[in-house]
Amino acid sequence: MNQIAFFWGSISIYWSSIFFALAIIGSVFASLQIRAIQNKTPNAVLLTALISIPLSLLFSRLVYWYCSFEQYRGILDALTSFGEGGHSLVGAAIGLFLATVIVWRLNMVSSLMQLWDCVLPGSMIGIAIGRLSGFFSADDKGKIMFDNPSLQRLPFAVEIVNEATGTSDWRLATFLFESVAALIVFFVCHYIIRSFHQTNLGKEKVICSLPDGSVAMICLSFFGSLQVVLESTRYDSLFLRTNGFISLMQMVCLALVLTSIIFFSYHSIKINGGVDRKHIFTWLLCVILIGQSAYVEYYVQRHANEYFICYTVMSIAMISVSLLIIQLCCSCSTRSEK
Repeated sequence: MNQIAFFWGSISIYWSSIFFALAIIGSVFASLQIRAIQNKTPNAVLLTALISIPLSLLFSRLVYWYCSFEQYRGILDALTSFGEGGHSLVGAAIGLFLATVIVWRLNMVSSLMQLWDCVLPGSMIGIAIGRLSGFFSADDKGKIMFDNPSLQRLPFAVEIVNEATGTSDWRLATFLFESVAALIVFFVCHYIIRSFHQTNLGKEKVICSLPDGSVAMICLSFFGSLQVVLESTRYDSLFLRTNGFISLMQMVCLALVLTSIIFFSYHSIKINGGVDRKHIFTWLLCVILIGQSAYVEYYVQRHANEYFICYTVMSIAMISVSLLIIQLCCSCSTRSEK
């Protein structure tokens, strides 16, 4: 597969660069659309985009260099040789987070959480587009290989050719599943935003509201739950230098899921006047399901031939956690008649 789209004079234009540019444009437009639903001006979103682009590029390369330092002569090489190596989504997220904080500190928005409600779902469109660059590189493919000719096609698998030997393998098209997952997360968040922004019940207009940051937390919890499973399938995951068992992305995604549980639990307890049996039951179920996923992750790394049942169980468990978080979210909603 040719990673270079075309040449502009002496400059090589890579497919990954084209998809990253389209991802940025898609993220901005999606965020602006959500901002319009919030009845807010677009200035904060546009400034966030301008600030986040260089920051995300910088940190995505820094994190990638930290996890794959052996590919470079040094940190300066990682920050200047963009034709080599890759980018870390974790680093890009750090850049976006810092950009939103800067915009908030500049008093462009009254609520940082409200800005997150806008830009985080929008970023899912960017991820969905950016993942498609996997069509033109060997990155973001699965450890699972397909020998059955009927499965050696999209959307199941893509062909990876070893440039040294000329042999090819059909590997799981992880990047495509990740793209679809991000798109699903965006539409879930978009539905929630529209549903809770304003509804009409009979002749009475009822405003259904959630605490600022709720949509962002739903976005992070769904993305984290799905990505934990998909990341497990990848053969090129990034790991911390001190850890070779759980990938960096899996650790971050688990942290996002736990943060969402804490966020909604806090607001639910505050709104409903204390802890009740539903809270305890939800927490216990989340602990059991996350623990089950952790065990399956440990198991599948030692029994790769049982990947289908393992990833099925893991997917059901993590999606169930997301649905439990949705239930916590609904317990935080308030209505005021107008």
